[in-house]
Amino acid sequence: MESVWDAFAAWRDYYRYKVHVTSQHKSLEGHLNKTFGGGILIKSYEDQFLAIGLNSEPAHWVLFEPMQEIALEGEGGQSFQDVDFIVYVPEGVDLNLVRAEIERYKIADRTYKIVTRK
Repeated sequence: MESVWDAFAAWRDYYRYKVHVTSQHKSLEGHLNKTFGGGILIKSYEDQFLAIGLNSEPAHWVLFEPMQEIALEGEGGQSFQDVDFIVYVPEGVDLNLVRAEIERYKIADRTYKIVTRK
């Protein structure tokens, strides 16, 4: 009976883990690293524009020390070339398997590209 319980416990733990994987890039990145042995990095599109609030909002005035470099309009996401996120994968990892895992969890209208890095 113990071997049946151990098999069930392993199955249950695996599917509990899979249920908690989402398309949020940190969750997906952690899942890909666990599945493929590490070295995978996901970068999301960030246009670097500052959110400007109303004067009545408490976080309207923000001090930047030291002053950060801010992208001009259109500069922020040029390396993304119309994709929402880039997946950097080390050489030697099967890109088709990585693509299959990403497709399983990503949101339907999100686009991505996979880049192999050394």
